[in-house]
Amino acid sequence: MAIAAGLAPAATGTDTGGSIRQPAAMCGITGIKPTYGRVSRWGLVAYASSLDQAGPMARTAQDCAWMLSAMAGFDPKDSTSLNQPSEDFARLLGKPMTEGRQRRAALARPAPWNAKPVFFEPDLACRGQGH
Repeated sequence: MAIAAGLAPAATGTDTGGSIRQPAAMCGITGIKPTYGRVSRWGLVAYASSLDQAGPMARTAQDCAWMLSAMAGFDPKDSTSLNQPSEDFARLLGKPMTEGRQRRAALARPAPWNAKPVFFEPDLACRGQGH
């Protein structure tokens, strides 16, 4: 990706089944698939309408949060757009997780850009746990 190579500071992408999150993780950058309705889908080519989302990709979580703050908001052209004002998504970065936020957060650490792929075999993992 251009971001990982330092050719672009940030980019937008669309995510239906991981097209922002997976490349970001494999390239060692940050990518966010926003909550459904937070970012307008107007103008996107629909593959699976209830799953399609546009979101930011950048080198850091803070850059992604700033982009998401600019992208989010109500769009009268999108019938699925939430009628909520945008917010500062970077406001909680660097602050400790609270009990309520831990339940809602799904965190992943990106792999280095040159990491070998890891293939998960559920049956072996289950056997290793005594199942």
